[in-house]
Amino acid sequence: MKKLSLALLSSLVFSLSVLANSNTLQADPFEDIQKMQTQIDKIFSEFHKKMMKDDLFANFKSISSNKEPLMDLKDLKDHYEIKIDMPGVDKDGINISVKDGLLKIEAKREESKDINKSNFIKKERFFSNYVRVISIPKDANTDKLKTNYKNGVLRVDIPKK
Repeated sequence: MKKLSLALLSSLVFSLSVLANSNTLQADPFEDIQKMQTQIDKIFSEFHKKMMKDDLFANFKSISSNKEPLMDLKDLKDHYEIKIDMPGVDKDGINISVKDGLLKIEAKREESKDINKSNFIKKERFFSNYVRVISIPKDANTDKLKTNYKNGVLRVDIPKK
């Protein structure tokens, strides 16, 4: 396991140094940061997969996790439409806020209170916190946004100014 951790860490350091020293840096520094983030996510994802195959960690699972829900953002002529998958969330548990050009959507999905009972043969569903922050276009009128939550999908319509 130590060899695996060291190999993944050295791979991360190498990837970051290659990206940092690359002559292909874009004019937009955020694009470079996004590329580095993608590389880091890929490395940690591979590490997680390998760690879960290790006998020492195979039965370890968190009962809580934060997830960034999947999203679609459409530019329709007179408004923007955002659809976000949040299965199992109670409508009243969704919190939407707008600040400094960012739309923040938070929600909790809570499982039943019988989590500590011993009658589970296998438990794969667990508590989840959904958080998604979306940069809103400048022509969006967030004062008049409308929401609808149905069948585990949150829809946010934001008219244009």
